[in-house]
Amino acid sequence: MGRGPGCGSVSAKPSRGASIGKSGGRSVFLVESCDNLTLENLTIENTYSIPSHKGQAETIYFNSSYKLTVENCSLISWQDTFLCKGKVWVHNSLIAGHVDYIRGYPEACLFEDCEIRSRAGGYLIQARVPKATDKGFVFLNCKLTAESGVKDGSMYLARSGGSTDYFDNVVFVNCTMGPVIAPAGWHTNPAPNPSVPTATAGWREYGSVDTAGKAVTGHNASGKVLTAAEAEPYSSRKAVLGW
Repeated sequence: MGRGPGCGSVSAKPSRGASIGKSGGRSVFLVESCDNLTLENLTIENTYSIPSHKGQAETIYFNSSYKLTVENCSLISWQDTFLCKGKVWVHNSLIAGHVDYIRGYPEACLFEDCEIRSRAGGYLIQARVPKATDKGFVFLNCKLTAESGVKDGSMYLARSGGSTDYFDNVVFVNCTMGPVIAPAGWHTNPAPNPSVPTATAGWREYGSVDTAGKAVTGHNASGKVLTAAEAEPYSSRKAVLGW
């Protein structure tokens, strides 16, 4: 469960019984050029950054332009827990981390009925979505929680990589946001792309509530509150992923 200099492929398969994780990538689980993979009932943890809680240490890197399903799994690390491309459905699962712990380049990645658990203050998401028209990261009916002892208001929903070469497409629909989420919601330095969100691009939310069920208000203008009609394209797996 270690880490190497990058998050890419290993140059050769290790021999049986040999130590792994010291070269060829940071990820515990690397998937490449694979379609219709399903992961079920697994707990995967990258322990590299314990106890420092510093350094990129992916639990999974789905390096494929195809489809991945994650069902009833727990994926745990600190920085960069979940990295993906392609089309991904994560259902009824736990994702835990503290800095950009959901990130990547997806056409569409839907987290549905999941717990997104912050282990320290930081940022939930860094999106680098290839096209403005791609749905990017979508969170539907999720709970944003924190481990015991994490300071209230210390976690931002997203921060940008600060480039115009990709898009910060992130949507929260009908999610419960615990007190760990910063009152401003979105981290604005650097500015996202697009800097002014629309119904189909940028940082957006609809139906956000706190743990008491009260509507969340006051997130900064870098994010857009959608109408019910604008949120409809993000309201189901079929709508988001097409399957």
